[in-house]
Amino acid sequence: MPVGPFGLQDLAGIDVGARIRAVPRLDRQDPRRGPAVRGARQALRIGRYGQKTGAGWYRYEAGSRQRLPDPLVDQLAAEAGCTPRHHTPQHHR
Repeated sequence: MPVGPFGLQDLAGIDVGARIRAVPRLDRQDPRRGPAVRGARQALRIGRYGQKTGAGWYRYEAGSRQRLPDPLVDQLAAEAGCTPRHHTPQHHR
């Protein structure tokens, strides 16, 4: 994926992914139970829906689609039990 999974979620909307995860899964590995999903739920609770709100996994300045790192996301990831992602140039294309 040229934008990466987090950039894609911000583009589509974290809330859209949450609605998709709400559909019962037929397979045995339910991704709704993982720490990344807990982080997404927390992001939704504080109004971080992605580019459309100016903040999702990344933050966005008004009128820009340029992904900017946000330390709050690393904090949310740590609280959810995830290893915080590292902000490298490939995440900011």
